[in-house]
Amino acid sequence: MRLVGLIGIIIVVAAQVAFAADLEMSYGQLSSGEGIAIQVIGIKNNGAPIKSVEIECGFFQGTHLLAATNKYADNIASGQTAYVEVRAYNANGANRAECRIVEVR
Repeated sequence: MRLVGLIGIIIVVAAQVAFAADLEMSYGQLSSGEGIAIQVIGIKNNGAPIKSVEIECGFFQGTHLLAATNKYADNIASGQTAYVEVRAYNANGANRAECRIVEVR
């Protein structure tokens, strides 16, 4: 029974990696002020239609992590690009953001 569960987990992870390989993430403007930082992100779908992509961003001032937050981009058709603003509160002074794709559905 454990082997079947493990195989199911491996299949799900492999499917998510395959989806992520068909996505391109690009960074837009990072703005910061009045206690909030906003990172604009573009997610281009080079594969099959996607229901949802979860994006996680860490907001930094130099090497100091100020905040981290997640955002979803939904219903991305094949060949289309979705644009989202990832917002972090209490991140005033952020001068860079590092983002990654966490999950693809």
